[in-house]
Amino acid sequence: MAVARLLATIGLVVLAGGASASHAATWYVSASAPDDSGDGTILLDDLIAISGPEAYDLQLQQGASAIDVLWSPESLPAAITSASASAGVTDRDGAERQVAARDGKITLDLGPAPIYVRHRR
Repeated sequence: MAVARLLATIGLVVLAGGASASHAATWYVSASAPDDSGDGTILLDDLIAISGPEAYDLQLQQGASAIDVLWSPESLPAAITSASASAGVTDRDGAERQVAARDGKITLDLGPAPIYVRHRR
């Protein structure tokens, strides 16, 4: 239920058979090589590559507030760019935590269960 409340705050209405967005939503799919930091973290942005592990980012935007829905078929570290000093992260079961941004990036461990990241772009 916490996830439904989180999505409702930016105008995404969760329906029995899916979802309806009243605001901009963008899908980013990355199967790219790790970023140049050498730590094995994939940077999810608007580029799409054709090799390497898969990771997905559904970006929802309402004004300056953003929610990224992130997941990957296999466990892997990934990062998204952010203007926030920290982000609120909600897992699929509604557990919430704060994650600090470093150098304009929020780094998270992804897996098959989606996580919802609330921040500013």
